[in-house]
Amino acid sequence: MHLRWPLQEYKRTCRDCGHIWRVPRQFAHKQMLSIPGVVGGSRLPMSDINPYAGPAAGDINASLRIGQESDAYRTCPECRSRHYSQHLVWF
Repeated sequence: MHLRWPLQEYKRTCRDCGHIWRVPRQFAHKQMLSIPGVVGGSRLPMSDINPYAGPAAGDINASLRIGQESDAYRTCPECRSRHYSQHLVWF
């Protein structure tokens, strides 16, 4: 028998303007994204002149996209404030 868990989302309330918005579970907490083959604290050889095009380039681009989407959920859509409270919503 397959047990299906209810979906989880977080509801954020802006402390400045009171606006409420929903955030998918995967974006509710800051995540440290790892890149295969890169040791923590190392610097990647990236620049405008010679962008890194090694095997981890796709992972780097994916991590940047995820970071941008996550950052969008951390900002109030009404007043652009980053001061909010959040709580888990089951449905």
